[in-house]
Amino acid sequence: MDLVYHLLSFLDPAVDMMLRDLRSGRTWQGALLPLPEVREAVGRLRQTFVAFGAVECTVYTDQDQFTITRDRLLIIDSRTDRWTYRLDAAGFEPRAQLPSPTWNPERAVRRRDAALEETLWVAAERLGLEERRT
Repeated sequence: MDLVYHLLSFLDPAVDMMLRDLRSGRTWQGALLPLPEVREAVGRLRQTFVAFGAVECTVYTDQDQFTITRDRLLIIDSRTDRWTYRLDAAGFEPRAQLPSPTWNPERAVRRRDAALEETLWVAAERLGLEERRT
């Protein structure tokens, strides 16, 4: 999660963001958010992502997209190869195939968790994200 926080600092000054709680089915989304505020929110949510899983977070621009999946994997999509150099320098290698999922929504007990919902709601409120009904 520290890598995500660090890499986000290289995005454009304004980013879009989407948070999804797969346990409750709630989704929040916002556009043209100040990057420092988004990085702060992701920093605050690091422990939540690790502790609970089943949360997706995407931060994106028209050129780049960072997604933390419900399995706590980082997926980077980009229209350029600029991330290749940064990740190579950090000792990472690209994968042709994703690892097997560790969290399966069909098998998992998907109990709602009040602490998780509160944490995500507070982050969404701070950033001014709007709840999207799915």
